Amino acid sequence: MNIKTFGTGVLAVAAVLCTAAMASDASPKLKAFASALGGAQAISIKYTVQPLGGSPAEYSVALAKPDKASVETPTSLTIADGKNITIYDKLEKTYYRKPQTEAELMGLFSDVETAVWKPFFKDVTSQYTYSKDAGTKSRAGKTLNTIDVKVDPKGEMTLRLYTDSTDNMLRQGEITMSAPGQDPQTRVLLVTATSLSASPDLFAFKAPAGAKELSQSDLVAGKWLTNFEDAQNAAKQFNKGLIVDFYADW
Repeated sequence: MNIKTFGTGVLAVAAVLCTAAMASDASPKLKAFASALGGAQAISIKYTVQPLGGSPAEYSVALAKPDKASVETPTSLTIADGKNITIYDKLEKTYYRKPQTEAELMGLFSDVETAVWKPFFKDVTSQYTYSKDAGTKSRAGKTLNTIDVKVDPKGEMTLRLYTDSTDNMLRQGEITMSAPGQDPQTRVLLVTATSLSASPDLFAFKAPAGAKELSQSDLVAGKWLTNFEDAQNAAKQFNKGLIVDFYADW
C-alpha cells in the first residue's frame, strides 16, 4: 500500500541497511579494530568506494565524541552537530534540518558505504553472524590483517576487512551484497587518508550559495509513505489530502 500527500516538494529516498543481532563473539582482530575506532576521540577519514568494473566514488567522514559527525558522499553532505542533523542534497541544491537523536545519528551509518565506521560511536561487531581472522597480507608495503565477516544470517552482506597491524585501523575492504536470484555485487573500499583529529568547522553546516532550505511540509509533499498512520498524521499536520494506492503482487 502506498500513500501520498498532495503538494509540491521533492522525493526523499532513504536506504536502510538492517543487521540482525546474533549471539556471536567477534574475532580478535575485529574487536581490535572496533576498540581502536571506538577509543579515538576524533577521526577524519577519506576513502573511495568502487564497484568491480566501475568507477571509484569519493567519500569523507569526520567524527568526534560524543555525538558529532560529518558524512560526505558524491551526492550529499550530512552534518550532525550534537543538536541537529542537516542533510544537503548536492544535486538538487537543497537542504533540511531535523532534531538529532541517537537513532538518527546511528542512521548515518546504515548505508553499505558508511557502515564500517559505526563502531566509533557504538560497537556493533558482536551483532554480526560470523567473523574470522584470516591471516595477514602485504599490500602497498604494509602488513594488513585480514578479517572475514558475515553480517546477516542469510549471508546477503559479507565483508573482507584489511586493518593495519600497527594501529588496527581499517585500510581496505571488500563489501559484497548477494540478493536471492541475482549475481553478487562487490564494492572495493580504499582508505586514502586517516587522521586522529577533526576540525570543529567540519560540524558546522554552511549553506552553499544558492542553496534552498526545505521545510518539513516540503519534505512530506509528494512523498509516498507505506505506513497509513504516518500518512494520516502528516496529512493532518500539514492540512493535506491523501491518495491511497492498494495493490497486490499477484
